[in-house]
Amino acid sequence: MRGKPDNFFLLPFLLTMLLVAMPAGAAIKVSAVTVSGLQSVSEEEFLYMFGLNAGDELSGNRIRAGIRSAFLKGSFEDIKVYVEDTHVVIEVIERVDSQQQPDLIKPSDAKKTRANRKTKKDKKINVRFNGVSVFSKDTLLQEMPFYDTGSVTTDSVNEAVQTILSLYHQGGYINATVTTRTWQRPDSYDVLCDIDEGDAYEIADVVFEGCTIDKDKLKELMSLKKGQPLNYDIIEDEEDAITQYYQSIGFYDVNVDSFDIKITPKNKTAIITIKLTEGAQLKVSRVNITGNNRIGTETIMSLIAIEEGAPLDDTSVFNARARIISHYNKNGYSDATVKVQTNVEDTSVILTFNIEEGKPYVFGKTIISGNKRTKWKVFTGTITHKSGDAFNTIKLYEEVKDLYKTGLFTSVDFSVVDGFGQSKDVVFEVKEANHGVIDYGVGYGEYEGLRGFFDVKYINLGGMNRQISLRTKVSSLNQKYSLGYIEPRFTSYSLPLSSSISFEKREELDANTRNVRYQLEKYTASSSVERYLGNNIKGQLSYEFNLVKTWDVSPDVELSRDDTGTLVISSIVPSVLLDTRNNPSNPTDGFLVGASVKLASGLLLSQTNFIKTTGNFNYYREVFKDVTLALSLRSGVGQGWLQTVDLPIVERFFLGGSTNVRGYAQDTVGPKGSKGYPQGGNVFTMTNIEMRFKVVGDFGMVTFVDTGNVWNDFKDFNPFDVKYTTGLGLRYMTAIGPLRVDYGHKLNKAKDESPGRFYFSIGQAF
Repeated sequence: MRGKPDNFFLLPFLLTMLLVAMPAGAAIKVSAVTVSGLQSVSEEEFLYMFGLNAGDELSGNRIRAGIRSAFLKGSFEDIKVYVEDTHVVIEVIERVDSQQQPDLIKPSDAKKTRANRKTKKDKKINVRFNGVSVFSKDTLLQEMPFYDTGSVTTDSVNEAVQTILSLYHQGGYINATVTTRTWQRPDSYDVLCDIDEGDAYEIADVVFEGCTIDKDKLKELMSLKKGQPLNYDIIEDEEDAITQYYQSIGFYDVNVDSFDIKITPKNKTAIITIKLTEGAQLKVSRVNITGNNRIGTETIMSLIAIEEGAPLDDTSVFNARARIISHYNKNGYSDATVKVQTNVEDTSVILTFNIEEGKPYVFGKTIISGNKRTKWKVFTGTITHKSGDAFNTIKLYEEVKDLYKTGLFTSVDFSVVDGFGQSKDVVFEVKEANHGVIDYGVGYGEYEGLRGFFDVKYINLGGMNRQISLRTKVSSLNQKYSLGYIEPRFTSYSLPLSSSISFEKREELDANTRNVRYQLEKYTASSSVERYLGNNIKGQLSYEFNLVKTWDVSPDVELSRDDTGTLVISSIVPSVLLDTRNNPSNPTDGFLVGASVKLASGLLLSQTNFIKTTGNFNYYREVFKDVTLALSLRSGVGQGWLQTVDLPIVERFFLGGSTNVRGYAQDTVGPKGSKGYPQGGNVFTMTNIEMRFKVVGDFGMVTFVDTGNVWNDFKDFNPFDVKYTTGLGLRYMTAIGPLRVDYGHKLNKAKDESPGRFYFSIGQAF
């Protein structure tokens, strides 16, 4: 007899309660019987076995006999019977063998029983694991498929088993096994996974037989490498990778004859032996071109770029065909087609590119639809094609991208319709964005304390994409108010012109004592034009006029001759920037390289004369999955000329703080006065190296090394006289960039210096 003995001990109690609930008097007929929880048998089969149907006499003996009969079947974990007037409700929990795994589904919502009312909500799913030591149980729970569907079925149980096995196989646990048992209860599904992990096996070596090409190339493209876990699941993928590589270099008849794995249980290692039959290597003996009447053969041959004697490579042939079609499309032949014919003679291949040029088309009318506030002139400045130009769909996509860059539209689409003769009319359909923007935020900085900003911007003044903005930025040490204006198309060269006026009031403190070093007020007017010089390369020319008033200067702070009272600084600043980062706020790939020169001269009505050059080189690369290397090199040098000896204090270089040499307080790296206050200097250099790790979800961790120093003058510069720090940081990603907490530890601190410092900020350090 199968079934728990405890269930039988409950029978007397259940039957007593049932008999107490039955009314006395004449025999009562059963009006309806509802059963929930059935999986392996139908309701009709269960009621036949139970011996109770609608119309039968409602008797305790009949129900007692039915319960006993069902338990003797051996398929049920529990059976409960309720009586509501003359309606009999039977709840069953089936016993599920690990080998059988029948479907477990929710009761039908159509059955209005007490059991159904209990399970109207999603059932709770309980998953337990036995025998787990390699992975945390939380890791396994995250991979379970049951929570997506809210139920447990045969398919989802099988999927769970395969998922668990896949995780173990990835770690080299080739003999891992998983058996499951499942139960369905009225308010829950219970799943028990018994896991036998076995031992992890590592690849000791990968050996190729029958291979004449560079074996290291093959090993590089494989995932099963020496020192890696042995995983049987990816053998088929490895065979495909080997085959595809061989075919890419002309071995079209290559065959992977066997993929043998020799296990050494004692050492828990495996040697993989891959036997190959390479076949003959096909090479291109000649390239022919037919059908090109409008574009010269020499031009097309340069597009094909396949040399005679090169291995036949489908990828190279495909790319050559694509380049030919693209070239024709750029010249108005939008219907051009290219078919490639291959003739094989022994190991030689003749490639023939058969071209059907079609008719040349030109741009016809350009129609804009959907613009309500944006004027036509904005579109004519962005859409560069003209009526009569060679029709080019690639240009249209570039124009769509440029329209998006204006920020005026949330949607830009185009359609092409046949125009008059051989012209193509283009219809741009746009959807305008909200042109007024209000932005605000608060934050906290280790040096400046609580801070916040409030911006108001309108980006389509007069319907001409002109922008006007008002920005307020305040903290416990700084107040800055600025009014900005952008003219998107200035002069006949359509260069964007940015102009602004601002007022700033700032207190500079000693970061350790919080004593005031000096205070200043600065009035600024500036204008700049910029232009893209190539892909991702931008040049800019700026003019700045500053009126600086410095007061409350600590006696220990060394001022230049020009710093006393009010100082006029008038300068021009040419700069260039290369930016290939994939994400400006949190890059994982690309470069950010820039250089600028600031020239202040009496010829520009400046009261001080100096030249200052700065440069930076930032590099980002994901070296492993979820691990990014970030490197930054920054330096600068300034020099006064004519009557100016030292740079004004507002133009000097300072280091120390959350974005450069972490571990040191704000501005405290470099020359200091007699009381220890930072003086700044004319020369600086610094290096930052970070390893950025994604830990889980939006949380990350950073390890870093920072170096740098500031010198009074270039003659004092010593690349070996720098401060070194290292540290750890935590990151939490948000929509505006990562929240970060860093601790920098000084490696070569001076006597009486603190060992390090914490920083709280928003955004990456660089």
